Amino acid sequence: MSIPREYAKSQLMRLAGKPGWPREIEAIRELVSSLEIHATDEKHAKSCVDSFSFYSDRCPTAADIASELFTTGPGLLNRHAGCLACNGMGYVHVEIKGYSCAAPCKARPEPDEEVG
Repeated sequence: MSIPREYAKSQLMRLAGKPGWPREIEAIRELVSSLEIHATDEKHAKSCVDSFSFYSDRCPTAADIASELFTTGPGLLNRHAGCLACNGMGYVHVEIKGYSCAAPCKARPEPDEEVG
């Protein structure tokens, strides 16, 4: 599932004043993409940004956003338990062009294989 890109942008702009907010447009796009792709709906996206807004002193990375959304969304019940690559979270840390990102774990079951 995903949410509208404009909604993801508007939510993330609430974090623009935090230390660590990216200066490069590509890095901002990664934050937007992470929220847009991994949030199950607009309420889930807002809750994620609220969490970083209220409880973090720094801007999250795209990997932080993906992890927060995965651990607070319906996917929590469908973790790939025991996976050593992702510790059951379903996402692994990767670096792309110097940016910290989250990528789906190769061991993570496909959506039609998940139970729940």
